[in-house]
Amino acid sequence: MKTILSKIDNILKKINMTGDKLILLLCFLIIIYMLYIVLYKGHSKNIIAVVGPMSGIHEKNGKAMIKGIYLYLNQESISQWTDDLNIEIRIFDDQNDTEKADQIGREIAANDDIIMVLGHYYSSTSICGSKYYKQKGIPAITASATDDTLTADNQWYFRVIPGNEMQGCFIANYILSTLKKKKVAIIYEEGDYGNTLRDSFLKEAKKLKMHVKSLGFETKDLDNNVSDIVSKLREIEDFEMVFIAAHNTSSAKLIASLKYPGASFSLIGSDSFSNELFFHFLQQESFQEQASPGYHSENIYGSSPFIIEAGEEQAQQFKKDYMTSFDELPTWVPACYYDSIQVAIHAIRNANIMDCQNIAQKRQHILNVLLNMNSIEKSIDGVTGSIYFDKYGSVQRPFYMGVYSNQHYISALSQYQPVIDVKHIDNIVRKMLKGDIIKIADNYSQKVRVVYTGVDVNTISEFNLGNQTYVVDFYLWFRYEQGAQNIINIEFENTLEPLYLNDKDLILLTGVTKVLDKLKDNIRTKAYRIKKTFKSEFDFHSFPFDQHKLKIKFRHRSLTNDKLIFISDVNGMSDNDEKNINLAISGWTLKNTICFKDFITNQSSFGDTDLFNTKNTIKFSRYNAEVHIKRKIWSYLVKNLFVTLVLLAVTYLTFFIPADQFSIRVSVCMSAFLTTAFSHIKTGSSLPCDYILAIEYVFFGVYAITAMSILISIICYRLYQTENNEKNDSSVRVIAHNRRKIVTIFGLVSHPVIILSVCFFLYIMYQ
Repeated sequence: MKTILSKIDNILKKINMTGDKLILLLCFLIIIYMLYIVLYKGHSKNIIAVVGPMSGIHEKNGKAMIKGIYLYLNQESISQWTDDLNIEIRIFDDQNDTEKADQIGREIAANDDIIMVLGHYYSSTSICGSKYYKQKGIPAITASATDDTLTADNQWYFRVIPGNEMQGCFIANYILSTLKKKKVAIIYEEGDYGNTLRDSFLKEAKKLKMHVKSLGFETKDLDNNVSDIVSKLREIEDFEMVFIAAHNTSSAKLIASLKYPGASFSLIGSDSFSNELFFHFLQQESFQEQASPGYHSENIYGSSPFIIEAGEEQAQQFKKDYMTSFDELPTWVPACYYDSIQVAIHAIRNANIMDCQNIAQKRQHILNVLLNMNSIEKSIDGVTGSIYFDKYGSVQRPFYMGVYSNQHYISALSQYQPVIDVKHIDNIVRKMLKGDIIKIADNYSQKVRVVYTGVDVNTISEFNLGNQTYVVDFYLWFRYEQGAQNIINIEFENTLEPLYLNDKDLILLTGVTKVLDKLKDNIRTKAYRIKKTFKSEFDFHSFPFDQHKLKIKFRHRSLTNDKLIFISDVNGMSDNDEKNINLAISGWTLKNTICFKDFITNQSSFGDTDLFNTKNTIKFSRYNAEVHIKRKIWSYLVKNLFVTLVLLAVTYLTFFIPADQFSIRVSVCMSAFLTTAFSHIKTGSSLPCDYILAIEYVFFGVYAITAMSILISIICYRLYQTENNEKNDSSVRVIAHNRRKIVTIFGLVSHPVIILSVCFFLYIMYQ
């Protein structure tokens, strides 16, 4: 002990000698930091230009672009990256007008601060700006312009959705293979968008031996010539389907004149049918749609680059975040532009632009990163799926097909998914003739049955944090085409006891009751009430600031994802279903609910010798319903940490106890230490985890405070003895007195600093 005290004495003697140097060092560090702020952070901004229709009749689409972009930038983990990159968004309004787009393109090209462009919305406006971006070497990404020549003829332009070549082919195949129509009239809008859709559709329809008649119109003449188009359409004999390849404003005007209840033909449209503005214009053009919902919109088909409900967990979280931020449902437009800014930030961050000498080098480095995103291994995970580019700078994946029902655009009951390995498909020609498989260019896609699936949670009870179990009482339903076989053969993955849902064995299942079995318009609906104990793996890293996901997960037992996928029934489930859940768990509150599909993958050869040397992948569509709960933190802290907080206050008071009362000061600190250690052990033993919890940093802070308090008590006691030793001369006693004051002040300051540091750390890490 004497050796330790003598070392402490030596350290204290050096305080006066090193104080000035420490002050100089701190001043030097502050100056360096200020220079860093001025020279590094204060340099010119890296500007991303966003170009679209921010005003005028197409304003909704432009605002949807901006909402998707800013939602990404406002995500907590992203904002720090963009701050480091010194990113600024600059918005340009081209109103979907080619003359304005040309002017904006020249303006952007003349600006040496702009490193990338997002947009434009239309193909025609994108093409107008593209020549300037190509000339100046500015990378550009669109998430809406689908003309294939835009990216094919310009290595500086990229697209995060498929193009019109694929869209036209897909629609032709869908009409023939799924809707079983061969006689089609196509009405197209003259221009980059409509012409490329017409060409790809006619080319594919010819291969499929469909009978197609085409009618074109000029946008500026549409108001005056709608009646002529309708008359020409009626002159076409015996057509079964009308395909409209036009922008949303033109499409809405045509539908208001063409479609009526009882019409002998069906309507299908391009991706313009699937955005918010289309339905807005349709309501404006059709008073019948307002007076009688669905009068014109019901059962209209429309392709889409993406359908939110068909997406996986990231897509459903995007939907939740979007609705929280903007109080409206998202379409594919904000989702795809969310992905476009994600790709842009990824490219900028990996381009090392801080090392570049000039703007041209920055742009070239960004281009190199984008060009290198050319395979699934180099892709990034977006809301719409894996994003990587083909040799023409475009994403290649099948379009989705949606249909309007009750004025909502929802997934159609048949979709197509890419076939990874054609060699494993038996009787491929016969399946192509039946429409189960379609071929677009050199790629094959297989028809997949869509099952609308819904979960309404009634009550959650018997929540056991240690066992990670909970009891859920909920309704589960399925809606699907009557011809689909073997749909209700479900395996739940996370029930405490095995649960298989099958109508044949339903009477043998406890806690499962069928409540509905209905057939209407060839659509079968089955619903069940289930009450079972489920189990999930909880993440306790942020305990007691923890939030947990109470999951219900199931998949089909035999039908793989190339035959069946589950999609959330948006019409059947309420957006405010959280309000209807009875959370019978004390100390917890409901945060939100989320339902989504994902996939579960297995690999097996099944003992087949032909598969021994290959990776035979079995992939199932899995449906997930999650209820997110969070702890009522203040009630927990008051109940469990109140004694610790009192002891922290008492340890602070020890600095005011006279230095000669050494035993009292140490006893108080040891009491705080032992009480905290007991709480620490109790907390660790009650949770099934072997990693550090957030609350343990509180315990570590208390240990540091008590250890420091004991050490300071020892030092003060030693100095007190020196100060009151009459054998020492007066100068030594004065020095000891001053040092004791310094050490006490250090303790008084360090105690709250440690507490505040722990609180700040917890706030940053677990807010």
